[in-house]
Amino acid sequence: MPTTPPGGPPECEMPAPAQEPAPATNTTSCSELSAKKRRRAASRRLAILDSGRADPWHYDELPITEHQADAWQRTVAHLTAAGFRPIIPAEVLEGLR
Repeated sequence: MPTTPPGGPPECEMPAPAQEPAPATNTTSCSELSAKKRRRAASRRLAILDSGRADPWHYDELPITEHQADAWQRTVAHLTAAGFRPIIPAEVLEGLR
C-alpha cells in the first residue's frame, strides 16, 4: 500500500468500473399480463359508443381549441423569425386554416 507524504493529498482508489446492464428480454411480467387481460375484458363489457369504439379513451378526432391554434400560430411566427422552417402536423395545419 502506497504511503502518503505528510501534507500531501490523500491517495484515491479508482472506482470500480460500472457493470454492464443486463440484456433486455422480450418477456412481460405476470402483473403486466394480468393488467392487459383486465383492460381487454373491461373493454368487451363496455357499450359501443357513437364513434364505433367501445373504449372511451380515444382522442384522435378532437379538433384543436382556439388556445391551441393561437399557440401554434405564435410558435410558427417565432420559428420563422428565428430562421427555422416549422414542421406542423397535418391535423394541426387543418385546424389553423
